[in-house]
Amino acid sequence: MDNIIFLITRNDPSIRKGGSLATKTFINMLADVFNSNIVVMVTSSCDETVFLNPKISFVKVKARSFFEKLSGLFSIQLHRFKKEAQHFMRNNHKSIRFVIFDGSIVAGDIVNMTQKMNIPSITLHHNIESKYSIDEKTNTTLWGLTGYFINRAERNAYRKSSLNLALTNKDATDLMNLHDPSKKCYSIGCSDPYPHDLHDRTDQRKSFNPTNIKIIITGSLGDRQTEKGILSFLKNCYPELLRSYSGIKVTLAGRNPSKKLRSISEKEKNLVLISNPYDINDIVREADIFVCPVSLGSGIKLRLMDGLRNGLPIITHFNSVNGYDDFVGKKWFKCYSNTQEFLVAFDEIVEFLPKLERISVAHFYHKKFSYEAVKSKLFLVLLNQMHLLGLKEMDVNLQNSSFLNK
Repeated sequence: MDNIIFLITRNDPSIRKGGSLATKTFINMLADVFNSNIVVMVTSSCDETVFLNPKISFVKVKARSFFEKLSGLFSIQLHRFKKEAQHFMRNNHKSIRFVIFDGSIVAGDIVNMTQKMNIPSITLHHNIESKYSIDEKTNTTLWGLTGYFINRAERNAYRKSSLNLALTNKDATDLMNLHDPSKKCYSIGCSDPYPHDLHDRTDQRKSFNPTNIKIIITGSLGDRQTEKGILSFLKNCYPELLRSYSGIKVTLAGRNPSKKLRSISEKEKNLVLISNPYDINDIVREADIFVCPVSLGSGIKLRLMDGLRNGLPIITHFNSVNGYDDFVGKKWFKCYSNTQEFLVAFDEIVEFLPKLERISVAHFYHKKFSYEAVKSKLFLVLLNQMHLLGLKEMDVNLQNSSFLNK
C-alpha cells in the first residue's frame, strides 16, 4: 500500500447525523484535494458503499465487548481504535504521508505514537469536546463525568498535532485560548457531503398563508441536545405562538425520534412527526419558517443548512449561531435566547415573509457553504501549511483547484 493518507474517525460517516455528515464531507474533500489514496479507519457499522471515489478505502474496527468497555473505563480508553491504529501505522508507516484524526478524542492518545514515528498529523476538531461531553449527558459520556479526561485528550491532541483545524471561527479561537495561544487553529467551515446545484423549486416564491404558518424543525431527534431544545420550544414558545397564530403547524423531521417526542406528537394535533425521512429537502421546502431551538453543545449545527439550502427564513437559538456569523443581521435570519425574544423574531419573520425571495437566501447559503466553497478554504489552508505535513505541490490535485484562479 503506497502513498496513503490515514484517517481515523469515531463517527459512522454513512449515517445522516451532524458529526457523521461533517466527517463524510471531509473525507470526500480530501479525496478531491490530494493525489494520495485515503484509508479510513472506522466503526464496523459503516456502509462503505455511500462513498463513490475509488481512492477511498476502509479498515473497519468492530465494537468492543462489554468487558472490554468496562475495563476501558478503568484504563480511561475513550475509544476502540488505539490498538488497531497503532498496528496499522507500524505496518504501513513508510507509506503514510500523514495521519488525520477526525476529532480530538481519537487523537488524544494515538497522537503520541505519530510523534514518535515522525508521521505528521492533523486533528479536525468538530467542537469543544469537553463542553460537548458535559452537555451531552448520556451513557457514552458517563453522563458528563468523562469531561476531565476528554479535556486532557483534547489538549494533548491540540499541542502535539502538526496542524489543527476547526469547523468554526469561534471554536478555532476557543481551542487556541484553552490549549495553546501560540499555536494557531485554522477554521475551514463545513458543507453538504457532495457538490450540488441550487434546487429549481427554490427559485419559486412560495405562497404564504398567514392563517396557516408552517414551522419545520429538523435534526437527530433522539439526541439529548436536540430533544431538550425541542421540548423547551414546545413548553415555552409554542403555547405563546398559538395565542397569536392559532392555525400554526409544527413539523419535526429527523433521525430516530425519542419516546418523549413521539408521545407528545401523538397528543398534539398541530404537531407532526416524520421519522427518518428519505429526503429532508422535500419536507423542508413545504414549510414557511425553519426553527433551530438547540441551546446546548458547541461546534456548528448542520441542521440549519437544511433550511438555508432551501431558502427558508431562520429563527435559531443564539447557541446554534456558531459558524453562521455572516448570516446574523439578515432580515431572514433571527436569533433568540428566551421566549420573548423568540416571539419578537417570529413576528418580524412573518412580516417579512411576503417579500422573501427564497432563491436569494439559497444563493447566499451556496456562496458560503457550498461544497466547492468549503473545499477551497480547506485546500488553501493545506496548501499554505504543506511544510508542516512534509508535502510538496505534486501531492495535491491542482486540477481540482480551478477556484484559485477566480
